[in-house]
Amino acid sequence: MSTPKKIALFVWLVLSIGLGWVALNYPVAERLVGLAEWVRANPWQSIPLFVFTYVAVTVLMAPGWIMTVFGGYLFGWLAGTAVVSVASLLGAIAAFVAGRTFLRDWVAGRAEKFPRFHAIDRAIEKKGFAVVFLTRVSAVFPYNLLNYLYGVTGIDLGRYALATWLGMLPVIAMYVFAGATAEDILALARGEADSGQAGVVIAVVAAVAIILVVVILTKTATRMLDEDLAAGEADPGN
Repeated sequence: MSTPKKIALFVWLVLSIGLGWVALNYPVAERLVGLAEWVRANPWQSIPLFVFTYVAVTVLMAPGWIMTVFGGYLFGWLAGTAVVSVASLLGAIAAFVAGRTFLRDWVAGRAEKFPRFHAIDRAIEKKGFAVVFLTRVSAVFPYNLLNYLYGVTGIDLGRYALATWLGMLPVIAMYVFAGATAEDILALARGEADSGQAGVVIAVVAAVAIILVVVILTKTATRMLDEDLAAGEADPGN
């Protein structure tokens, strides 16, 4: 087992043991509610901590959607989308730089296990920005792994960052919205919402609309990406 894998495995073990111990010894739900109240009362102090945590989660290739939903719950939809989009971009850039520098050999080895990634690498030579954008929207490849894999391609950091930010924005907005409206939607589902709470109904309708838009964007992006990759596979020499 390579050194990066050993480090990652060690980190995961430590985190798993630590989280398990916390879950068994502390009232997690009450702590989360208390944390949310503190964040809402101290937004400027909490945002840097949230961003740092999100970047760490991204670099460690842990599931980021949980943090994204939590960001919506903590900061609301508009502010949450802004904070999460910045945090996810910084995490993506950090992983990209690591994959291009001191983790390059390890990332290149990982890339060999994904044959279709070679088609992406070839397509980037012609349509670098578009390919990165489409892979982010379509979510065909794991987001956190792609951050590292793009480090061994020929795309420059500027185009990678812009395409990544724009491509991830629709999905981030959807997950953040889910977190921001979770309480209202759960109240409606439990029948606890008053008949006059039109905002709750609007939240549900908006959530469905956002999901439909993201699904349509994802399917369209996947189709366009398949076409680009098929062209790259058919003409690998150019």
